[in-house]
Amino acid sequence: MVSFPDFEKGRRPPPGGRSWSVTRWNIDAEGRTTDIQTLGSSGDADPDAEARRAVAETRMRPGPARTGCVYNVYRSGETLPAPPLPPEDQREDPLQQCPDAVGDRFRARSNPEFPRVFRDRSIEGWALVRFDIAPWGQIGNAAVVEAQPAAAFGADALRLVQRSEASPGFDAGVRCVVPVRYVLRDEAASETEQN
Repeated sequence: MVSFPDFEKGRRPPPGGRSWSVTRWNIDAEGRTTDIQTLGSSGDADPDAEARRAVAETRMRPGPARTGCVYNVYRSGETLPAPPLPPEDQREDPLQQCPDAVGDRFRARSNPEFPRVFRDRSIEGWALVRFDIAPWGQIGNAAVVEAQPAAAFGADALRLVQRSEASPGFDAGVRCVVPVRYVLRDEAASETEQN
């Protein structure tokens, strides 16, 4: 019989935060847990106590005694939303020549990859990527304008734009900007839009 910690007990870490606990124990010949101890912790007593309780209530089949069993418990805080994107009128570039029709031609070719360390801690983000589009649809001169809350979002957004394409058209686009948002839903997801 395995008992699991109640992850709803106690206080939660702050948004974007994480707490953890590592518990070690032995199992005697009757299948009972013994010598339960917290090996390491983020300092949050709630998951430490809950992990020890769950291990203490766990029972195994009788058999050879075992030592050094280890169980890790992680709890994350609520999702930390990304800072707001700068309004479009504050992102204007005097050298930008990106006709509205170019936005209709641009489409992402590859899947965004939510930066793992931020996904694991439920932290959302975004990046603004500037690029040129040739009349035949090729994307070039891509660069990150800004990324929040960390450069990792910009690195993936740049990869996404560089691997994207646009359908051919009459107009070229110079210094077009696309925001790439990294939003947590049921699964880590991202979205792009042309501005």
